[in-house]
Amino acid sequence: MKTEQVPVTGREQAQSLSPQMRALSQFYRALNTRDIELMTETWAHTGEEVMDLTAYVRAVSANA
Repeated sequence: MKTEQVPVTGREQAQSLSPQMRALSQFYRALNTRDIELMTETWAHTGEEVMDLTAYVRAVSANA
């Protein structure tokens, strides 16, 4: 597994990304632009989708 060292914002050039990073970039593009339709396309529709921001919230809180 490759560890990424740059922030993902959704403004990356999709053609230069791995499939996993492309999906993550699309997610952040949808999130950062409040594009609900794109967000719907980004998520799987299996009934198993989850998002856990707990670690992010802890990291932000620790740095506040």
